[in-house]
Amino acid sequence: MDEQKKYEIIKALADHPAPNKQRVTITLGCTVRHVNRLLKGYREHGKSYFIHGNRGRKPSNTIPTKTRNLVVDLYLTKYHGANFEYFTELLGKYENIHISSSAVMFILEAKYIFSPDVFPNCNKSIHFRLPSLIGIFATMSCSKYHSSIKTSYLILSFSNFYHFQNMVNITISCIL
Repeated sequence: MDEQKKYEIIKALADHPAPNKQRVTITLGCTVRHVNRLLKGYREHGKSYFIHGNRGRKPSNTIPTKTRNLVVDLYLTKYHGANFEYFTELLGKYENIHISSSAVMFILEAKYIFSPDVFPNCNKSIHFRLPSLIGIFATMSCSKYHSSIKTSYLILSFSNFYHFQNMVNITISCIL
């Protein structure tokens, strides 16, 4: 439950002359003891009691944007064609970038770059995500280019996604 709703419920409970804590426990999904804690916190600190301490902060284990961009750039220029496990080893050995292979996979797949080894396994998930991407390109283009995008989408089943991405980029550059 979000902080604002929890605050409003506890405020109504505190302001009511005959409080019904059982109703609040059902609404919030917590125990009477926890409702008592929330009431005490509301009376002592007000609304600030319900604001989470980490609000607005980035998690400590976040990979910086600069490193993310460097990983994508290195994969596309220097290590293209390597699977993600081997690419992660190369990053650690030669580039002194130590991140997990799952983090590398997440970074590259966010940019629609998929490992050549696992492409057939994730083909289904790609087909679920691509229609929205193609729809964006199709709305930007006229019908002449829409057919070439659909053709490129069919080629996706037979080749690596990187080639499809290049075709879409070429199509978009023709449009603009």
